[in-house]
Amino acid sequence: MKGNTETVTTQIKSMLEQNPLLTAKKLCILTGLDYSRYGNYVNKIKSL
Repeated sequence: MKGNTETVTTQIKSMLEQNPLLTAKKLCILTGLDYSRYGNYVNKIKSL
């Protein structure tokens, strides 16, 4: 995972504010995360 958790969480929330329809897979691509490893984490952030 690039950067610390707070930074990744902030990046994902910012992207979702701009486009709430982004999928977890697309968010992983945009943040440089491995979807197979961090997809569940990203989905949890989306649901907050």
